[in-house]
Amino acid sequence: MKLIFPAFALANQTEDFKIMLFQHDGFSVFFRRYDKGWRNKIKVAIDDNAQLLGIPASLEWEEIN
Repeated sequence: MKLIFPAFALANQTEDFKIMLFQHDGFSVFFRRYDKGWRNKIKVAIDDNAQLLGIPASLEWEEIN
């Protein structure tokens, strides 16, 4: 949870997207608008946090239709 916390912090600052489901290895997001821009911001925030925490990880997106 500590690793992906920045995504929740970003979601708390906007109505552009919501985190709909927390999973043991990630989360599901509903984008209302600007999805590409928010995907990039969320990825950078989590990847930077991983580096800060010394965890060799990076966010990967999987689109589910």
